[in-house]
Amino acid sequence: MSTAEELNQGGDRATAYIYLLPKQPSSGGDDMPTTVPDVVTLYFALDADRDIDAILALFTDDATVLDEGETYRGTAEIHGWQTGAASKYTYSTTILNTENLPTGDYRVKARLDGNFPGETVELKFDFTLTAEHISKLEITP
Repeated sequence: MSTAEELNQGGDRATAYIYLLPKQPSSGGDDMPTTVPDVVTLYFALDADRDIDAILALFTDDATVLDEGETYRGTAEIHGWQTGAASKYTYSTTILNTENLPTGDYRVKARLDGNFPGETVELKFDFTLTAEHISKLEITP
């Protein structure tokens, strides 16, 4: 496992941790990327820091987020998701794997450990990018 980086919130916000494992292609040969675009990496760093305004700047104005069976459209709804459902719990994120999907999207598999029911969950974060911004993020088990 690689270095763990603590990103402290300060104030009344929770401290979050993000653990980055070496990025490796999951399978499929030499054409699989060993890294993901900076906007994807930055999303996880800013999420660990709970920097909601900076997270919003990563999305297109008409972006869509699908999480926990809910759909959030546009930056106003995504802001509501970040300050509501996405902020309910304190958790750390460990990146398990990254891959380039056949659609050209990027998938990040991650384990979240926190104070939510079940305490640990593995999730897939599927990113669709438009002009170096996130136009769609789908989070599924």
